[in-house]
Amino acid sequence: MEGMDEELQTFLQHLREFGFVFLRRRSSGRFYPTRLVLNITSGEKKMLDEEIDGNLVVETNSRVYAYSPTALQVSLLAIFCDIECRFPNMVVCSISRQSVRRAFLKGITAEQIINYLKLHAHKQMTKCTPIIPKTVSEQIQLWELERERLEYSEGVLYKDFILQQDYSLLANYAKSRGVLIYADSKSRTLVVSKKGNPVVKQFWKETQSK
Repeated sequence: MEGMDEELQTFLQHLREFGFVFLRRRSSGRFYPTRLVLNITSGEKKMLDEEIDGNLVVETNSRVYAYSPTALQVSLLAIFCDIECRFPNMVVCSISRQSVRRAFLKGITAEQIINYLKLHAHKQMTKCTPIIPKTVSEQIQLWELERERLEYSEGVLYKDFILQQDYSLLANYAKSRGVLIYADSKSRTLVVSKKGNPVVKQFWKETQSK
């Protein structure tokens, strides 16, 4: 550390906190790179080849096999997969409706899931067209569309109308005001928006007082 200015010594302390260097004693003025930073900077070809080749095999039954996965990859797979079995050099998991819904709730899209599977596909799978079985990719997309077609609106429920005429009158009024969310003539129930409820409520009181 001899000759280092204060700014560089502060940076060295940050490297120590990250586990990149080891300081025996600050007073000794010596530091050593750790095994972690040596592995990162060594750029071993074998490690790079394994990462590029990929290690995921996806079957048409939505089962995924990860060969020699890292702890990080297992954690990533668990976001949109159900982990079924774990072996020393392999993890078996499956893609289900519930597992991808968990991912959707975290803001992950179907496209991101499919792209991840493609990016880390085993080299044998890259010889197939498409790389990911069409049944699997389409099912993930359908599950996303299934979720997106639902819309939630806060509203007020009106029910227990004695006369069909009263129900129709209020439903038509709410519709004309653009505040009707839902209506079922068989059960004589309707839902109006919370914002439009005061107007509908006032109209109902006026009709009942006549």
